[in-house]
Amino acid sequence: MYNEKALNALKLFVDGNILIEELQLFFNENKNLFGEFTIEFKKPTELGIKFDKPMDEATKLELNKSLICSGANTIHRWLQDGIHSARHEWMESSSTYPMTPMQKEVIFHELVRDFLKYVKIKRKPTKIYKETLEFITSYWGRVILPEWLVLGVTLTGAHFLRDEIIAKIPAEIVKTGERKAWCRERIKTLFEYDKIPPSWIKVTRQEDIKGRNVTVLGTEWPFKNGKPLVFKGQSKMKGDERVSFTFYDPDTGEETVIMQMH
Repeated sequence: MYNEKALNALKLFVDGNILIEELQLFFNENKNLFGEFTIEFKKPTELGIKFDKPMDEATKLELNKSLICSGANTIHRWLQDGIHSARHEWMESSSTYPMTPMQKEVIFHELVRDFLKYVKIKRKPTKIYKETLEFITSYWGRVILPEWLVLGVTLTGAHFLRDEIIAKIPAEIVKTGERKAWCRERIKTLFEYDKIPPSWIKVTRQEDIKGRNVTVLGTEWPFKNGKPLVFKGQSKMKGDERVSFTFYDPDTGEETVIMQMH
């Protein structure tokens, strides 16, 4: 029913053997293999299923078919639209706030994981996407990150956190305290400054789809070609409310200036 190469690509992604970007690239180059993932299905309401009454096994089976077919259809649509540009009806209705890049990746990973389970393909799902999201949104992450570092807001920052910090934790380190300590030391080597770190102006932003207001310092650390820049210094002109934060590429010396206003 489903193309084996397409199913294998989905399994490689779920198990963590290829990244979500690699799955997207494979899909873009082999869209014909995923054509069968667009399935005609009936919604639970169209099946006449009433959720306020006990269901027999046949009804449960039809409900599961409806939901999983919807999931298969969604896999194709997400890949067709692009993982980070996809905005589907259920998203719009369930959230007032835009989803972060890593929230989308976690949802898509779980969607594919559950689909493979339904078609009885053995898999050993990676935890890298969920762990990265938890790092960004949890107290654990905020404790580890120094107050001058905001990370994981943009796609570049989220992927750097995923690939260069979370994925690099040695497998033998399993205790939470030890994992925290390792991440803290790793961050010190990745985000450099000449003399002192930036003293960002405080801003408030929406952190997640639940709409919790979280006060954070400044903006996300700038990157170039997937690598963090080095902080040079900040300055404020007399009589000007703006503060400039200067970063530079350690390889080329090219500078990037971020402006903030009091």
